[in-house]
Amino acid sequence: ISVSGDGNVLISAGSANNNNQGATWIFTRTEATWQQTSNSPLIGTGAAGNARQGDSLAISSNGRTVAVCGQGDDGGNGAAWVFV
Repeated sequence: ISVSGDGNVLISAGSANNNNQGATWIFTRTEATWQQTSNSPLIGTGAAGNARQGDSLAISSNGRTVAVCGQGDDGGNGAAWVFV
């Protein structure tokens, strides 16, 4: 899990999702209520094998840019996906 600098955007990942492909979900907060921004998770394209997207992740301070890493991509070489 990672939270934006203002505390209003949260990202959460499940690296074992979908047979170790991995996925990331985004939530936004309005006052005291958190809501998932989309029914579909973020899944980077071009993954090779069991990427495990979400093994590590980060969000920018303003919550507009997300980096998701998958250490299992390409037989363990790893990869990163950036979403804006």
